[in-house]
Amino acid sequence: MQQLWYVLSKTLAEDAAWKFVKEKGIDMVTVNPAMVIGPLLQPTLNTSAAAVLNVIKGARTFPNVSFGWINVKDVANAHVQAFEIPSASGRYCLVERVAHFSEVVKILHELYPSLQLPEKCADDKPFVPTYQVSKEKAKSLGIEFGFSPSSIPQMKVYDLNFRVPQDESCFPSQMKVGMYYRLLPFSKKQEN
Repeated sequence: MQQLWYVLSKTLAEDAAWKFVKEKGIDMVTVNPAMVIGPLLQPTLNTSAAAVLNVIKGARTFPNVSFGWINVKDVANAHVQAFEIPSASGRYCLVERVAHFSEVVKILHELYPSLQLPEKCADDKPFVPTYQVSKEKAKSLGIEFGFSPSSIPQMKVYDLNFRVPQDESCFPSQMKVGMYYRLLPFSKKQEN
């Protein structure tokens, strides 16, 4: 059984934050992106880029998981909008598209046919099904979503020389992989 400590830590942190803001009467908005794909600003890999790099750098198999994916530019825009739009409230789950990892490998193969990519799933079980996540609440922030297969090469993971654990259990298999808060020391009723 996989131990998804990263996912658990995010879940527990958000639960604690919601309890805290409720007790203190503080307004909070959370933005929970799925696997974030697109240009990297930092010199280190994030969880999403590491998952893709793992299959590029010689993994013999791809994990039997389905992830939600979102472009980093949409995540950045959602943070700005969640902060600036007074009516923003609650949780915003950001998922543009859900894909099984086999589809990610297929996209990579189409973009980079010379790469040696895994052709086999890590187990012989049926593929984990994809799922749907409503985009309606995120669209209320004006998010238009811009994920496409072309987002993958923007990560430039093929130029990076990072060590990535070969054990896919370190990658979250649930959507709750990121969370950010807007904390204001007053309620919206006092904003007038």
